Amino acid sequence: MDMKVSIIVPVYNVAPYLEACLLSCINQTFRDMEIIVVNDGSTDESSRIIQRYAEKDDRVVVITKENQGLIYARKSGLDIAKGEYIFHLDGDDYVEADAIEMLYDEVIKQEADYVVANYYEVVGNERYEVRRNNRFKGLSGQDLFLCMLRGGFELCMRLIRRSLFDGIAYKPLVIGEDLFTTMQILPKVKKPVVVDACLYNYVRHTGSITKRNDEISWKHKFYMIRSVFSLLDMYPYSQAVKDRVYLMFFSFFLECMSQKKMEVKAIFYDYYWSKKEIKTFLWKKRKDFYLIMKLFFLYPSMAGWIAKLYLWMIVLWRRYNR
Repeated sequence: MDMKVSIIVPVYNVAPYLEACLLSCINQTFRDMEIIVVNDGSTDESSRIIQRYAEKDDRVVVITKENQGLIYARKSGLDIAKGEYIFHLDGDDYVEADAIEMLYDEVIKQEADYVVANYYEVVGNERYEVRRNNRFKGLSGQDLFLCMLRGGFELCMRLIRRSLFDGIAYKPLVIGEDLFTTMQILPKVKKPVVVDACLYNYVRHTGSITKRNDEISWKHKFYMIRSVFSLLDMYPYSQAVKDRVYLMFFSFFLECMSQKKMEVKAIFYDYYWSKKEIKTFLWKKRKDFYLIMKLFFLYPSMAGWIAKLYLWMIVLWRRYNR
């Protein structure tokens, strides 16, 4: 039987946080929903916690699978979801008791297909309001897309019509999953709405791969960037969106050159240097990046020192212009 909302909770070794997450789901004031918990090959106590809550509430649907990462865990949930709307909730986060009710009320009142709320950042015993999603109010289409590309493209904190996920591509990403998925959903959004309330609790804790600086992490980042750039040939984005995507990894590329990560040469060539229109765009908009990149092809060590100096200048500028 179809229902109104499916909450999808991917779980991988988050036992210390999982009880708060699942408790926040079953205690929602909104009742016409299912809670799909995807156990993505957890090896800690997560499996036992999931089973306990499945026995406690028959709205909890459990999927147990081998570990394939967040993006495929979410896909497994979507594949069986019965709800007209999807709410993604990470297994180490939790939501306010009236979160789904408030979001769904906006769906009905505004005939929306994409409703986003603000959130709390939870650090230890402290909780801080973050209201950056208010920037999206009144925006739609390409304007909304451009604003989100500057920050705020998470899949959590929002209620999304399930049909917007139809036909999207999946890749084995370890980082950048939200950006990759959101870039495919946003072009389909017809009626976005912002709820001016903090309804989601994002729990900060150590252990994220995005904070690692080893060789495996570098490879994941390169793969993510190639995957994001590949979408530019799959969807009819506006030129403004394409330009923004081509510039959004500027600081990361400087870091690559400063550390002489030679693998980045192939990305530069495939997505910048071999395309005349993009080279022309870079020359007009970011001559600094254009020249450092060109130097990196010829003299990587010299370009690396310049990139390192440039990064220090950016840090100093931000520190003294807050």
